[in-house]
Amino acid sequence: MDSEETRKKGQLAKIILTFTFVGVLIATFFGYQKYTEIFGRIVPDHLNETYVEIPTNASYEEVIEILNAKGIIKHEKAFRWVAERMKYPRNPMRAGRFRVQAGWSNYDLIKHLRGGSQETVKLIFNHAWTVRDIAAKVAEFIEPDSSDLVDLFVNEQYLAALGYNPSTLMSLFIPNTYDFFWNTSPAKVV
Repeated sequence: MDSEETRKKGQLAKIILTFTFVGVLIATFFGYQKYTEIFGRIVPDHLNETYVEIPTNASYEEVIEILNAKGIIKHEKAFRWVAERMKYPRNPMRAGRFRVQAGWSNYDLIKHLRGGSQETVKLIFNHAWTVRDIAAKVAEFIEPDSSDLVDLFVNEQYLAALGYNPSTLMSLFIPNTYDFFWNTSPAKVV
């Protein structure tokens, strides 16, 4: 009887060891899969554009659409999974112009976008004769359109609060190179 019991215990041990080994293999497979979703390279090595512009008041879904349209994320489902874990979705999303680097992981991309590390745009004033010329030039580089800028440039109450009027406003715009954030408001431009 001892040998029969020993044999049964040996078989039971083999079964337990086999299930444990299979369990470890499955856990390793899924663990590696999640690891690559988080830390694997998702941003392609050859990007058409290395900048992402997220508009003011954009929703999370709009940001996903922008990233997909620019070919920045390979697997949307994996990106969403990591974004949820990192608490990236919010309403509204952080706006701005962000530089994206080839080879980044979902973790790197989300950390960068969530952190708000914007790149500036270089705005060059070399010659402009009217406030409409200034507005058109500025609108080429920043998010607000020229009509928003012109509306502010001709607002006499706003200009008076700054100590200017429509005639003297042009003295603010000295030909030079200026750094602005892409999502700079018209008031901050002035």
